Amino acid sequence: MDALFDGVWLGLLDRTTRGLINQRSYDGESPFASSRYNHCGLWEWERKAVSCYFRDCRRLLVSAAGGGREMLALCKLGFEVGGFESAIPLWKTVPTRF
Repeated sequence: MDALFDGVWLGLLDRTTRGLINQRSYDGESPFASSRYNHCGLWEWERKAVSCYFRDCRRLLVSAAGGGREMLALCKLGFEVGGFESAIPLWKTVPTRF
């Protein structure tokens, strides 16, 4: 039900309003921008997915990369990793980690 609610509003709101909501959601004390969170590595299900589906890959692209948690963990596993993030407060924190 939450996904339906979110989907309806994403469709009704204009780009500027969606951008303001996005920025407000990640400004300030977002855990996704903290160094501690972004250095905690992959979750167990992510490790399983990488080993099962991406073991023969060298390069990966992470969409909605947030503060870089997955990108950092994948780099440590030896992958060449690229990523992108639309939330400005999050992507501004990423270059300091690489």
